[in-house]
Amino acid sequence: MAVASCTRREDFSRRAREQAFGESLDPDKLERLGRYEVHLDRKLERTLAMLLRLKDLRQGAIAG
Repeated sequence: MAVASCTRREDFSRRAREQAFGESLDPDKLERLGRYEVHLDRKLERTLAMLLRLKDLRQGAIAG
């Protein structure tokens, strides 16, 4: 039991050290994530623009 606890503690310490020094960040994964974020941002902008156009059309149909 003590050996397993010690191993987990050492693993946690190693992971904490890696994260603190930034070694756990993979630049390739971050680049892909950044591109995906831009893609989603553009998609959200297009969707909001379409919703605003539809809202204006609907209000024009109701008013007219």
